[in-house]
Amino acid sequence: MSGGKHMRLRYYTSMEEVTMVRVWREFLDLIPSYSENLPIFRDISHSMQQCGIRLNKQEVRRRINSYRNKYLVFPLAIFEVEESSPVPHDKTELQEFLRTGKAIPFHKRVCASCHGVPKSKEWMSANETDELSVFHIGKRTGYYVHWEPIYIGTHADPHYDERLSWEGKSDKMPQGYALCVLDYEFHILDNAFLVHKPGIKVLKKDNRRAMLSGKTNQLIRKIIYPELKIMYGMRRGCAI
Repeated sequence: MSGGKHMRLRYYTSMEEVTMVRVWREFLDLIPSYSENLPIFRDISHSMQQCGIRLNKQEVRRRINSYRNKYLVFPLAIFEVEESSPVPHDKTELQEFLRTGKAIPFHKRVCASCHGVPKSKEWMSANETDELSVFHIGKRTGYYVHWEPIYIGTHADPHYDERLSWEGKSDKMPQGYALCVLDYEFHILDNAFLVHKPGIKVLKKDNRRAMLSGKTNQLIRKIIYPELKIMYGMRRGCAI
């Protein structure tokens, strides 16, 4: 990549985010082999502090006891900001952006139900804290039956189907369906979120994407969905 403009771009797949993912994977790896000895919590807490986040150790201890024999992932609330706006550094700044209209929930003007997080209004109004805890436990059912969450998980969770793409839309629907059928819990974090740049997206006509979307829907309906039913079965209230 060349050119000064490109070199000045900030990439938010940063070391802090990589550390965050590793920390939670390390945390999740504790679930099947829980021990009363908790040296790993000191390591996790230290890693979180490097990112400016403190982990609530008592909360983690309590939840590890309850996580045994459960499937779960940690979805993140997603927002998009105006093209001329900087990326908010924390939840407090994000709340100000939301109040002034500089930020909105991701794809609110395109497909609000696709990325709407359970208890999102309560999440957005809750004050920021200096610890990272679970704000709410949701499911991909009811109003959220077509939710396409972006989450922190492990390699043991159902994988993203590489036959699909963002351009063709609905690319995370099969993965979401598998999570629903397996009765996954979605543990929404209170002070963690993602921001999409550049600009706030609005619905507009795109013939190329419409064509790709049609092909994607056909692939899902005729091939991927039958495969998922064989792999994971079916559950009432789950949809692709």
